[in-house]
Amino acid sequence: MLNEALLKLEQVVDRMIEENHSLTSQIQQVSQERDQLADKLKQLESDNETLLIDGMEQEEKQEQTLDRIKAMLNRFDDSETTPNNTNQETQQTIDL
Repeated sequence: MLNEALLKLEQVVDRMIEENHSLTSQIQQVSQERDQLADKLKQLESDNETLLIDGMEQEEKQEQTLDRIKAMLNRFDDSETTPNNTNQETQQTIDL
């Protein structure tokens, strides 16, 4: 009877050792996957930061371009009114 109990105990211990090896292997695999995902997350965060900075730079360039276009339109509008005044002044000078 004692031998049977010891035999069953040895079988249980062997199964536990096998299960432990299996779980250890799974833990290593999950750890590797976690590390890979952590690296990928860092890369994605870096890419996101780069894209945000690029977007802000683009927005600034667009604002500068818009300001330049507005300035050109203002100059154009000013030139539309100024030559008429100059032509009238020239005509008045000629009439004198």
